[in-house]
Amino acid sequence: MTNNIINRVALGRKYNVGESGIDAKATLNKFGELLGTSNAGDYIPWLEWVNRITGLDTKVDKVAKDLDTFLELVIEEHMIRTEKGENRAGEAKGKVDVLLEIQNGNETGIPLQRDSLKALLLERVIKTQSCMNVKMESTLSFVSF
Repeated sequence: MTNNIINRVALGRKYNVGESGIDAKATLNKFGELLGTSNAGDYIPWLEWVNRITGLDTKVDKVAKDLDTFLELVIEEHMIRTEKGENRAGEAKGKVDVLLEIQNGNETGIPLQRDSLKALLLERVIKTQSCMNVKMESTLSFVSF
């Protein structure tokens, strides 16, 4: 349920496994795990070869590819919906729609590349997930047993 709320807030709708063939929840969980993984090459550059042996490089590449595919799907869905005019009258625009308007309109004078758009969306998902974790933790701390 929490994952559905995070997706709706950050991306505009829920993303379930069966619909797109991509397990967004598992991919984001793997991404979070990799953020907390120690990397010997970061501390001692000549030990970077250890990451190939432990499989860390392979895991990072797979998660990066999965995230890129998922975020590309999100962007394409919003672009198609906008082109077809499927946005409901009176419906508030989501962050993806606003970012696509900025990208297409060049209103800011700063070009917004596709990779930058994906990075902003990923940041939004992570920030929303972090916020939800803090709120749930604080709620549970008030429950007395």
